[in-house]
Amino acid sequence: MGRYVEERSEQEIVQFLSKLLDQRIPAVRCEYSAASPCAFSYPLVEEAFGLPSEEAVALLEDLVAEGLLDRRMANKVHLCPNCGWHTLNFVEVCPRCRAMDVDLENVIHHFACAYVGPWSEFRHGVDLICPKCDEQLRHMGLDYEKPADTYVCRDCGYVFTDSGVEAQCLRCQNVAKAEEVPPTRIYDYIPNPKTSRAVEYGRIAGLDIQSVLFEDRSRTFRQDFLVFEIDREIYRARRYDSALSLVLMDIQGLGESQGVEDKVDLRRLRREVLDQVSATLRDLDVVSAVDETWAAILLPETKLQPAVKVAERLQSIVSEFQSVNAGAGVTTTVAVGELLEEHETGRDFFDYVHQIFLWALENGAGTVVSAETWKREAHNE
Repeated sequence: MGRYVEERSEQEIVQFLSKLLDQRIPAVRCEYSAASPCAFSYPLVEEAFGLPSEEAVALLEDLVAEGLLDRRMANKVHLCPNCGWHTLNFVEVCPRCRAMDVDLENVIHHFACAYVGPWSEFRHGVDLICPKCDEQLRHMGLDYEKPADTYVCRDCGYVFTDSGVEAQCLRCQNVAKAEEVPPTRIYDYIPNPKTSRAVEYGRIAGLDIQSVLFEDRSRTFRQDFLVFEIDREIYRARRYDSALSLVLMDIQGLGESQGVEDKVDLRRLRREVLDQVSATLRDLDVVSAVDETWAAILLPETKLQPAVKVAERLQSIVSEFQSVNAGAGVTTTVAVGELLEEHETGRDFFDYVHQIFLWALENGAGTVVSAETWKREAHNE
């Protein structure tokens, strides 16, 4: 973790990120500031943390390194390699003597004697006279040509097409070649999905591991990890000749019933439901938030009928939560299946219960549908 993030409390960082989301601030934008070394500042960060402009930039870069913000280039600025300020004056100089007294001027090439010199050397009143051979130049294209405009050094008389460029710092008087002063990128900083997770969980540590394994803090694993867990439990069930059941539960209308429009608030509401569901289960049971509206509960060492009773209890818990917190309009549909001999992998078992689940949503919404009910009513078995 970066130094400037470590120096702030986790609560300060989360409050700042929460402000970005709550006030729908699309980006922490740079603003021109002559008082800032890099010519740009971030007032939003400086005010939130009481930092000078340089440290505000460093803090934002630390947040990018932690994945809590993304960045998008907004500008470029050249900074003095000696003092780090933007107070640079770029001047053209003679590449031979380094003098600054250079001018862009037309150049004449006299064909007869091959002399090349500035227009001012040839001009005598209205005539053009070669300063080398004193011959008058009458016809352009026959007597002479005018190549591309070139520079003339007034100090040493050198004629050249490409001038040198130096960067003079008006603050520390340092002089450097232009190629020694590459541009520094200035960025705007943008919230991303990890910003939302940090605000939702109220912390900034461990979010990467959290995003791989867990959907929230209530032991609700992601679907990929759930299938992995099912594979492991199938191995145990086969080895020790024990049962294994899977419950899929859909909760529709939870956010709508409370008039919740903000996605973060809706996820918090759904997490509260899963918190209560998880609190009633055993430590060996695994809960996974499969998507925005439905969850999966893996019940090791549990046959179908006891699993149905667990499902009914979970449905009752959601109903109680609904009456206290959400009002009317919430529908809970639950499907329950037990591991069969034909299920060789976790994906096989999950897909089997998922078929029951889809049938339940279409034909028995708001009820608990077991594998037995599904076989009897859907397949007449």
